[in-house]
Amino acid sequence: MRRQHEFTLWVVVMALGLHFLEEFALDLRTWLEYVLGVSATWEQFHLINAVVTLIAIGGAVVGWRQPELSLVMPAVVIINAVAFHLGFSIIWWRYSPGTVSALLLFVPAGVWAFVGAHRDGVLTPRAVWVAVAAAVAIHLWLLAFHLVGPPG
Repeated sequence: MRRQHEFTLWVVVMALGLHFLEEFALDLRTWLEYVLGVSATWEQFHLINAVVTLIAIGGAVVGWRQPELSLVMPAVVIINAVAFHLGFSIIWWRYSPGTVSALLLFVPAGVWAFVGAHRDGVLTPRAVWVAVAAAVAIHLWLLAFHLVGPPG
């Protein structure tokens, strides 16, 4: 197994940090409330971002030893960019804070990780399906967290 492109997983982690800064600076919380009717606190915003960051770091540490796990966050960022940020911006015809960094950082970084996994010989159909299924599950958890609130 080659590990020449495993660093792309860390590129995804860095893209997350820049993306979170854009969402915070452009007040994603207010956008969620105005457009989706979802009331979220900054504490919830930071909690969600911390959990997502830890998952991304975990995947980067695991690397190509377990591509089913390490490719979850690259799948998450691609789905987040296209389905959430771009999709909602188009549907509501209102800019979703985070769209620029999602499209300029998430899509290339996420695709680069999948291409890197392929070039290093670790990308299997199973890894793709597991990563995408987990990414969809994470987005459903995020949606439930915003709509229902934290457990407890």
